[in-house]
Amino acid sequence: MPVDFSLLIGQIEAVLAEFVDVKANSAATHGFPAEITETLRGFLSAGGKRLRPQLCVLGWHAAGGTWPAPPTVVAAAASLEMFHAFALIHDDVMDDSDSRRGQPTAHRAFAAHQAGRTDAARLGVNAAILLGNLAHAWSDELLHTAGLTPAQLTAAHEVVGVMRTERRIVRSNRRPSSSWISRMRTRCSG
Repeated sequence: MPVDFSLLIGQIEAVLAEFVDVKANSAATHGFPAEITETLRGFLSAGGKRLRPQLCVLGWHAAGGTWPAPPTVVAAAASLEMFHAFALIHDDVMDDSDSRRGQPTAHRAFAAHQAGRTDAARLGVNAAILLGNLAHAWSDELLHTAGLTPAQLTAAHEVVGVMRTERRIVRSNRRPSSSWISRMRTRCSG
């Protein structure tokens, strides 16, 4: 049976929305400001192709998985979208971007909430960096609570570790050496 991409994107978005809902409820219970989870919710719901989680599910499907993908696979795939949110939020700060997907970037949105303060821009940047860090931690939580077997989680950790390293190298504008690339390929291929 072919993959229904509309259904898949809906499933991924439902996992992300439910996860953020749980985090928002927990934050409210502890008296934390709703602005943090609401900004992340807005960022995640402002669009995007959901390419990374789609490729994750396609890879699973290509390796013999059935369609529709089970909730464990969809949740693991959604963790990649949360990781991507972390990367984009930090990139927007580093590039001093004003908008993403037609919306103010996280640091601009946070600064707007502090309008009238002389340090509003700095507070916006600081809050966005923390939000990106939170999205990074939550991507790990999504992966760890997806219901993967220990062997699957170990395999996923190796790939996610390489992904994190690649992100750091790309963002620092340095090219990885051919020997480093070769070592990573060997490590990931078993």
